[in-house]
Amino acid sequence: MATKSKPTDQQILESNPQLVRHLSALHLGSLKDYRDWCAANGFCRKLHKTAKLRQREVQYSRRKLAVEAMLAKRREARNADHLLLRICRDQVYRYDWQAPLEGFYRGAHLAKHDGSGANIKPQVLEKLVAHLLETKARFLDGTPYYPRFGQRAGNSALEALPLIAAHCRRWIRPIESWTPTSRSPRRQFQSLLQHLFVQYGELPAFLDQVWLAGFAERSAAWRRIYLHLAAGHNLANCNLMPLEYTKKMAHHFHQAPGNSTIEQAIRWGEVKGLGGDDALAYAVLRSRLSVDFANHKFWRVVLQWLIRYPEVDRSQVGSIIDYIQFQRFVPHYVLTGEGDPQATNAREPNFTMRGRTPQSLLRQVERWHGTVHDTFVFGMHDWPPCGIAGFDVVEEEADGQLAAWTIRELLSSKQIVQEGEVMSHCVATYIDLCEQGLSSIWSLERETPQGKSRALTIEVRPQDRQIAQYSGSHNRVPTEEECRIIRQWAQQARLRL
Repeated sequence: MATKSKPTDQQILESNPQLVRHLSALHLGSLKDYRDWCAANGFCRKLHKTAKLRQREVQYSRRKLAVEAMLAKRREARNADHLLLRICRDQVYRYDWQAPLEGFYRGAHLAKHDGSGANIKPQVLEKLVAHLLETKARFLDGTPYYPRFGQRAGNSALEALPLIAAHCRRWIRPIESWTPTSRSPRRQFQSLLQHLFVQYGELPAFLDQVWLAGFAERSAAWRRIYLHLAAGHNLANCNLMPLEYTKKMAHHFHQAPGNSTIEQAIRWGEVKGLGGDDALAYAVLRSRLSVDFANHKFWRVVLQWLIRYPEVDRSQVGSIIDYIQFQRFVPHYVLTGEGDPQATNAREPNFTMRGRTPQSLLRQVERWHGTVHDTFVFGMHDWPPCGIAGFDVVEEEADGQLAAWTIRELLSSKQIVQEGEVMSHCVATYIDLCEQGLSSIWSLERETPQGKSRALTIEVRPQDRQIAQYSGSHNRVPTEEECRIIRQWAQQARLRL
């Protein structure tokens, strides 16, 4: 009688998707690597394990990787002082540095042609670094300035130095007269910025981020606004702003929440300056208007309408804005004779707020939510991942069965429209923001032996790694269990809630 052949590693993996996800969480590529890892770290080599034991292995792996990263950082820091000066003098060849030092090296070269029109003289950067070393500044080790962003390019005071040197013509005080007055690395860096650039008083701490986002064109634009404020000028007379600003708005810009992005602070100042309350301002910050300044004159009329009707439930503000965006600005796609979608004008290109009452508008929004996907023909678009990690976890539930939770990014207009159809909400209005990289849409799914189902749709703002909103089918409120999964993902992926 023939004996049953033993399954190969490949067959085991193909038949066990939970094991595949576990290997991915451990950053291992094969079952051989997994068995070797288990033996080296004191875990059982067998493949069939409980969810609790696998979770222990993942936690152990993360702790071990964190310790290894810390030790590598310390080794690099011991040799970094003279290396920074050699990089400034262009006396060193590139090699496999840790992220912040690599960013400093790249910055020393890229800042020669910064998007803001500034350029760097190598001796200025060398003088800046030499003085910081002499004064024993504590922010030269490359520690992430905003921990939630991790080792994102530009997210350290060290990587900001080439940009600061590139704007040396805007320095109002000599670097030699700066000395640290605090032991906090962050306060030292803020003190350096105030010393070099700020003419009067202090600028809000959230403006630090303009120096910590690398060399993207958008970041260069925000740096120009920072320098305008630092020189003592008012945003009301700044032609760099994406919308018209009054002095009252400029005042409220400085009072924006401390964790705001620049875009959010601009919207906060606008809403408050128009007479809106905090509740409305926060609602607008959670909407697409916090990242999109297109058609700002029209949207100002919408904001004034919302201020005029304080009885409008602030939790409905995002849906109202999505509906208006869809009706007035989203192209209407129709199918040609060949079956391909072709863009035409928006459904109501002359949509206006004149004569609308809260009751009538909310009725239209509700009807739209129920029918948008019945008639919505979409253009075929896709886009690259935003760089935020997804999430997988397998848990044992109270009844003893296993449940796999997965959070994945939706990377095409087709996927987003399908998500909206299944979940019966208006996520399709975010396709344009996803194409621009201003927003990313994610789907939380739950899989049990009985099948797979979608639980939540999630919007994340990649620029500041903020989970902007999430909801279930028909915009239902998430359950406590779903919120717990979201919190786990936020902690693991360094996202803001």
